[in-house]
Amino acid sequence: MACKTLTNETLNAWEYGNEPNLYRGSTRPSDWTIAQYTKEWLAGTKLIDETIASNCPDVAQATVNGYMAPSMSGVKIDSGFTPSDAFKAQINNQKNIKQISVHSYMTGSKRPGVTLQRTLMNHNWTINSVDIQVAYARFFAKAAPNIPLILGETNSLSGGGAPGASNSFGAALWVLDFGLYCASQNITRIHFHQSEGAAYSAWQAMPNKAGPPATLPPYYGKIALATFIGNEEGVQIVHIPRESVYEAAYAAYVHGQLTRIAVINLLEFNSTQGSTAVSSAQTPQTSPDYASMGSSRPSRTFVIHIPGIAGKATVQRLHAAGSDATTNITFNNTSYDYDRNEGLPVQIGQSESLEALNSADDGSITIEVPDSEAAILSFDDSVSCARALTAKVCV
Repeated sequence: MACKTLTNETLNAWEYGNEPNLYRGSTRPSDWTIAQYTKEWLAGTKLIDETIASNCPDVAQATVNGYMAPSMSGVKIDSGFTPSDAFKAQINNQKNIKQISVHSYMTGSKRPGVTLQRTLMNHNWTINSVDIQVAYARFFAKAAPNIPLILGETNSLSGGGAPGASNSFGAALWVLDFGLYCASQNITRIHFHQSEGAAYSAWQAMPNKAGPPATLPPYYGKIALATFIGNEEGVQIVHIPRESVYEAAYAAYVHGQLTRIAVINLLEFNSTQGSTAVSSAQTPQTSPDYASMGSSRPSRTFVIHIPGIAGKATVQRLHAAGSDATTNITFNNTSYDYDRNEGLPVQIGQSESLEALNSADDGSITIEVPDSEAAILSFDDSVSCARALTAKVCV
């Protein structure tokens, strides 16, 4: 039965070992070297291959199945026990690694100073976290150009996430920002870790001590992320730099033609307390003090300048009552809450996809995005864009 299950349709790759850089000083000696690890990995995978060949010959003959490795956790490129060090030690001398896997989290859930605004709803934190992996991407682009780099395990805050942050709507906005920045840096695949009862999980599948079955906020970020990336061939995601750490913007091109733009307003708006003032100690940039505005929800005006554009854009919004919300979240006015229809989509009111914005005479499109929300603008076939791979978003 196991052999029938392990088919090309169901098996993507094997993984041997998990975060081996953390073995030192625990299950291995503290002076365990990268050479010793590589020797052990090669011996172990050889045994796995021989066992499969003996018991599941059909699976063994499927050469598409290889390994994701070395699955190390949050290691800096100069630490001496890294994915690049493993490749230098010839871990892939059998040419059986099909995905270069690294693990990454924004930080630990119990680290001092972790807050929703400072950590997850902060574009600089996201950039700095992903850029550690980008350094590996640059190395492997030369050392192993035909093997994709993936995040084999990732999520917001390690240790299952932090309640009040990882399970809030703010985390859904982080998923969208994080996923799009990864895509813009040629990280080809992301495996979001989740477990039963973990705050950062996308859903609660079965009743347990954490509660009944539920669709959790990060799920909505993944729906928005998948929508923006799309399923067309030839998609390229481009990061559009912003001056504020509380904003993020991206453009999606299909075969060089501008197709979608995402704008994310990361300023925290608490549904019960109103806007949260951002202290200057948290960021070198200055931010408007929205706290004085009371409980009314402020928004930011984004003016998107695209040379040569003419036509209109339809809008899909990632929406909730505030960054702290855990329920009544929608994307494109659609709910996936388990309580409504066991996770199946339910339209709430009129579809927001009917919201349309026309370009001005100068080719600009203006959109209001409330604090702690995101919007995806899609350009239909009537839009003409004279300059591909050019988009400037300015406020």
